Amino acid sequence: MNRRQMLGLLLVFVVLAGIAYWQAQPPPEPNPMEALTGFNLMAQTLQFNETDLAVIRLRDPRSNFAFTIRLDAVGNWVEGDSGASLDQVEASNIAKTVALLPYRTTIPIEPSTNLADFGFLPQPFLGIDLILKDGRTHGIVVGSLTVPQEHRYATADNIQQILILERAPIDYLVAILNKPPLT
Repeated sequence: MNRRQMLGLLLVFVVLAGIAYWQAQPPPEPNPMEALTGFNLMAQTLQFNETDLAVIRLRDPRSNFAFTIRLDAVGNWVEGDSGASLDQVEASNIAKTVALLPYRTTIPIEPSTNLADFGFLPQPFLGIDLILKDGRTHGIVVGSLTVPQEHRYATADNIQQILILERAPIDYLVAILNKPPLT
């Protein structure tokens, strides 16, 4: 084997080693907030942060069943009425979900808007009541599914808009309401 062939093989080896090294690198960690690009978030709309939350109450207005979580004196989430222990990861996920509640579009509420058309009357699908650490309160009312059943109508406080929420976070909150994460 002459010197030229040896250099050629060495070059091929270096290129192949570089490709193998590049392929063996773990993929970059996904940024969960990138998935929310293009969405409006409930916390931004109502001007609060997840860390501002002190009490979260999920209500089924049709059955009057409610599940409440609150922060205790040391900052752990507990069941609101009894103070029973909660799965802290799940409770934190509830707070994050409520703070995010992503939506892309809104419909202005006009004097002629019939709220029953959006599932807010006679009874909405879900109520979410929030109390912040500074004493401010917020109310979110979730109505019916949109026509393609990919989103849910909602409104909050007195913003005079109907929000078109993503369905998955609401489905998650309803699952929590139906089976609270008590430990």
